[in-house]
Amino acid sequence: MSSVSFQPHRRLTPASAFTLLEVIMALAILSLLTGMIFAIVGGSTQATIEVQAIQKENRRSKAFIEELRRIFATFPVNGQIELRVIEQDPLMQELVIRNAPDAFLFGANAVRDKKEITLGLRRPELPPALVAAGQAAEPVAQKPDSEDPNADATPPPLYYLGLSSPDFFQKRDAQSGADLEPDENPMLVKDEKGRYWMELMPELSGLQWHVWDPGKKQWLDKAGAGKPKRLQLSIFQKGRTTPQIVVYELL
Repeated sequence: MSSVSFQPHRRLTPASAFTLLEVIMALAILSLLTGMIFAIVGGSTQATIEVQAIQKENRRSKAFIEELRRIFATFPVNGQIELRVIEQDPLMQELVIRNAPDAFLFGANAVRDKKEITLGLRRPELPPALVAAGQAAEPVAQKPDSEDPNADATPPPLYYLGLSSPDFFQKRDAQSGADLEPDENPMLVKDEKGRYWMELMPELSGLQWHVWDPGKKQWLDKAGAGKPKRLQLSIFQKGRTTPQIVVYELL
């Protein structure tokens, strides 16, 4: 008669399972790796956003510089340029271009017979109620990126480059209908003098014009109406220590 042998049941030893300490250490390592991944991805995303913002600013400034180059390269014989100083500290100027009908044409119904165009830095406007009360808008200052005590506590204010013209809109007769009035156009901002301004470049820390005086052999920050031979433009963009400097030759 055959005998049946029974094998004893094998129990798991403590070495075949994870201890609580090992589980805690694994979770800690996983959390650390996850945090590092998020930090890398977040930093890369922020860097991408900053690069895109810089590229957008560069495209705007390049378009403005090239538009001025086109205007001055074909400046009319009777064209005039006047450079006014509005404030001394900081230097705030207005460049007035007259008798240049092809300058800064916007849209399909652009007015080509503008007699005068004014370019200048503008402070961000206050709400309409405060503007109507005659209160001047204060410059918007940049906030420091860190709490470093050595950081500049009073960063430079930011402005926007604006364009103003008394002939923004061409009037139409009753049969063809009327153009949009300036008060109804969200792209235009009215100043305390009743002039309407269109934003060309935002967030500038400064912008300066200089006219070359061949007699004095120096650059001047103001000049009466005339046709200078040479004009210099310096654009100070937000967060940049070196301005863009362009010199135009008027033919």
